[in-house]
Amino acid sequence: MLVSLKKDLNINKSAIRNNIDKFVEEYGIEDERMELAMDAMTLLHQRGDSYTSDDALMLISWYITSHDECVWDNEDDFSPLQVYAANKKIEKYNKAISFINSLN
Repeated sequence: MLVSLKKDLNINKSAIRNNIDKFVEEYGIEDERMELAMDAMTLLHQRGDSYTSDDALMLISWYITSHDECVWDNEDDFSPLQVYAANKKIEKYNKAISFINSLN
């Protein structure tokens, strides 16, 4: 069964693409995760937004950034708006994981 990023998971391809672009800028092409990032970008550049469960899991792994996790872990060090945004992203990510796992 195919999973639609937008319809089923409520995640935009552009959000994932932007996070991968930021990752490349921050860590460079020598990073060990670069092959995974390029695999994700290849999928994102395909027409449409429907993917296999495995591909969808791989793609949404790029939805949450280390900054989101840092904000989530250290809420007192960030503004309420940053905390709210990070919590919403993590909540959306967790719902997406649950949805995909329910298909298997």
